[in-house]
Amino acid sequence: MKRVQEEAKAALVKAKNNMAHYYDYHWTPALVYKLRDSPEDPIPSCCPKPPPPPVLVNDEKEYEVEEILDSRIFQEKLQLKVKWKGYGIEDISWKP
Repeated sequence: MKRVQEEAKAALVKAKNNMAHYYDYHWTPALVYKLRDSPEDPIPSCCPKPPPPPVLVNDEKEYEVEEILDSRIFQEKLQLKVKWKGYGIEDISWKP
């Protein structure tokens, strides 16, 4: 009986040593990152510049037109498709 216990203990030690190889294989040390100051614009055109402020004329806000893209008659009135200077394509609008 004693011999069987010794063999069982030896088998357990052997299995433990074999399994330790697998545990050590998957273990990786923690990565260390050092923080540093980021540049003003890390990716060009990632963060667009804010649009220019409107100009006050006679206490009304006015924006500068960059280009007239199209025209149409809508409800019997002429409308112009306007691209505003300093604004993106999402701000293109139809104006009377």
